[in-house]
Amino acid sequence: MIIFSVLRSSLEKSTSPSIPFPDTLKGVDDLIRISLEGFRNSCFNWLLAATFLVVAGLVFEGPELWHEISSIVRHWRFGRRFHFSLPEEQTPNRAKLLAFVGWTLIVLGVAGEFVADSFVSKADGFVQKFDEILLSDAQKKTGAASERAAMAFERAAQTEREASQENERAAKAEQQASEENARAAKALEAAEIARTNAEGLSLQIAQANERAANAEKRTAEAEVELARLKLPRSLTRVPELISALGPFKGTEYVFVSVFQDEESIYLLRAIDDVLQKAGWTRGKSVGGFPGINIYGSEPNNFSVPVGVNIGVQVSTDSPKDVDTSLKIEELPQYLQAAITLHVGLSSCLFPSSNNSTAKVVNVQKGTSTTIRIAVGRKP
Repeated sequence: MIIFSVLRSSLEKSTSPSIPFPDTLKGVDDLIRISLEGFRNSCFNWLLAATFLVVAGLVFEGPELWHEISSIVRHWRFGRRFHFSLPEEQTPNRAKLLAFVGWTLIVLGVAGEFVADSFVSKADGFVQKFDEILLSDAQKKTGAASERAAMAFERAAQTEREASQENERAAKAEQQASEENARAAKALEAAEIARTNAEGLSLQIAQANERAANAEKRTAEAEVELARLKLPRSLTRVPELISALGPFKGTEYVFVSVFQDEESIYLLRAIDDVLQKAGWTRGKSVGGFPGINIYGSEPNNFSVPVGVNIGVQVSTDSPKDVDTSLKIEELPQYLQAAITLHVGLSSCLFPSSNNSTAKVVNVQKGTSTTIRIAVGRKP
């Protein structure tokens, strides 16, 4: 490129400014520019190839990510449904191998992008430098044209002097127009100030409306929570609950405690009525002082010790640790009954609350198959 610049400079010195360059020089310029642009396009194609390697590497890492995300979703769904956790699953070796290949492709692609980008930048520099040479040449030609134009300007000076009188009259008209423009600008400024004030007022109104809406929302939520606190707990969808507990007919249950208020006692009666209709067997009352006679002087009365629990809790025993990997159908029948009762109470208790029932059935070490129920105070 430097040799070409020197060659063109010598040709310009040996040629009169009034004589145009041959078309051959323009052809040489075009060939040089095409060559430089071809080099730049080639480097850019290598950059695209390196980017493709990075994309391919990300695709190869996809199976490993898919396996891990699927495992997390399965654990979450199983835990939410059965309140147990599954054992961790190992990622297949094939997925790990594909992930390693993907990582290798990403490394190669990033390195290729670095190298190709440096060559693209260098090629852009070559093209820019060549354009600067052509621009310098054009500026020299423009200088010669300016000299010729100076002569034309001198001839035009006479014409300008003749037109000066017309320009003076036009200046007066322009001054008048400027004064009109100034008055119009002041009017526009006043209008803009008024518009700004109106927008500020609109914003304040919108903010006040938003605060009022938020206050109404908080008031509604407080009213709903207050209503929930005032309403006594009760069981809904009782026929569905009885139907779900029916397959465990004959299961023995016992109430181990009840909170000492009327609301908790009535809820215990409702739970006892559902279990009796489902064919479950109430066991012998648990001893404890003080105790509450649930039905008073009625024939079906029984005593339950006073407790300080919160919500409804279901518990039972197991001689060994429960295998959390088993399905609910594979567990002993009394454990299935305890889980079914826990899930049924959680879904049928109204008003609902996060603390209305315990999160899971409390399984303790022991040999008893009796289902224990504790009715605590309302959360």
